[in-house]
Amino acid sequence: MRKQTKLVAVLSAAALFAIGASMTSFAAARGWAQEDDTWVYLNSSGERVTEEWKRSGNNYYWLDENGEMAKNQIVEHNDNYYYVNEDGVRLASQWVSVENDDDDTVDGKEVDVLWYYLGTTGRAYKSEDPDMLKTSLINGKRYFFDENAHMVSGWTTTTSSGGSEATYYLGEENEGWATTGWAFLEIPEEIQGEYDVDEAWFNFQSSGKARKSTRAYISNAYYSFDDNGVMLDDWQRGSDTVVSTPANIKLDDPNGKTFYNLETGNQGTGWVHTYQDDDEGGDEKWFYLESTKNNQVFNNNGKDAANNDVVAKKFVSGAPDTSAALDRVAAKVIKGKTYLFNNKGEMVTGVYRLSSATDPNAKVRCSGGQALDQGYYYFSKNGGSAEGRMEKGRTTIDYDGEKFTYYFNKNGKACVNELNDGAVYNWRGVRVEAKDGNANQVYSISGSEGIASTPLKLGTKYFDAGSIIVSSTGKIRTGSVIIDDVRYIVNNYVVTDAYDRHDSDKTTLTDMFVPAHQVKWDDTAKDWVEVQ
Repeated sequence: MRKQTKLVAVLSAAALFAIGASMTSFAAARGWAQEDDTWVYLNSSGERVTEEWKRSGNNYYWLDENGEMAKNQIVEHNDNYYYVNEDGVRLASQWVSVENDDDDTVDGKEVDVLWYYLGTTGRAYKSEDPDMLKTSLINGKRYFFDENAHMVSGWTTTTSSGGSEATYYLGEENEGWATTGWAFLEIPEEIQGEYDVDEAWFNFQSSGKARKSTRAYISNAYYSFDDNGVMLDDWQRGSDTVVSTPANIKLDDPNGKTFYNLETGNQGTGWVHTYQDDDEGGDEKWFYLESTKNNQVFNNNGKDAANNDVVAKKFVSGAPDTSAALDRVAAKVIKGKTYLFNNKGEMVTGVYRLSSATDPNAKVRCSGGQALDQGYYYFSKNGGSAEGRMEKGRTTIDYDGEKFTYYFNKNGKACVNELNDGAVYNWRGVRVEAKDGNANQVYSISGSEGIASTPLKLGTKYFDAGSIIVSSTGKIRTGSVIIDDVRYIVNNYVVTDAYDRHDSDKTTLTDMFVPAHQVKWDDTAKDWVEVQ
């Protein structure tokens, strides 16, 4: 702890000799007189003067209730306090201390030593109101004094005449000056039960006032402090200037903004990997803290997804994840890569379908980049630097050993209901492949087992019915393909005939495939119509 010695002025031997000589000269009927081992002051009647200050040279001396010159003690006179030293001289402009023999409490605290500061006239600084403390700057430091002129130490809270409160830390009992800047201190005993630690970081303004229930920019970083002044080092919620106490912080709380403080207390910027709501029983998530928005979490509570009707549904193994709720999402470009964040501000990974039930033209906002159309997107679930970034091109995703291939265009949107790069992608964006060890497999374009939800685009043509054949690697087959002794004839990517490979008559097996039905879009009718 810091130590500062408050010196009590003492007189030199030469000065004492001079005073003695001066006092001797007063030994007359009226004035100073030495009686036995003490000095007294006689009035014109030769009686001792009591409880008064008398001057000798440049010094003042106190005559006590017995008329004897007081020494080495605090003098109370007219509700003010003074101190006289071992020579009886009233001291001024300095600190003095006395042992607390009467066990007086100072601002409700027990102390061993009572400190006073004597002003230029020797009168000790004190409060004139028993319900308030006096504050004074002494040698550039702020001190507080009670109505008994005692210097206050430790934690103290003052109330102004207007009713506003301010909290200070005034050091140990032999210090007393208001702390400024950062300090790692013991939490006041009366509130220790609110925390799982005994000590914490606090920050005090240049006036000594503790920062409480606030968010402040200190040394090029933001810090937050709860309503007791304790620096927060986890999640908290609030406005740009006022924060909530930790117990009230929930990322899914719709009120206020969400911030995160690192273990060092400064509010982070950029990526942070931590527990949601500090729930260490869950998984750590990635969040992005925006420096341009006072370090608040991007898209917490879906705020960055406002003003659109698009929600996101997660897909696993090519099918909707029934355990996952719909999220109001927003995207953000960070260092040239696009990431997606849910309405808790968590960066998400995996395949997501963006859709609107009411507006087919609605898009997902992308901060710093192009808005995302409705459709399927993949945000890498691989670890490392690739985690979370939006993928493009042909991408194979492994779900517990089962692989699913997608093709994402230059904007990240998955190809759906179309032929692309020699393969067909179904209505969920998954590449259609022969399964169960088959080299080739027939698929219907539409129907309950169909691969397309709207007409399937094959090259420049569209089909709302028919069959295609794909290989185990997803390649769409053309020409003549034999499957289980059935020869299929494929023209323009669709099956046009099927017969027993051993049948010389090539009798069509109508139950082995769905005849192709080509359609086109009619702008007048605003619908798909048959191609004649």
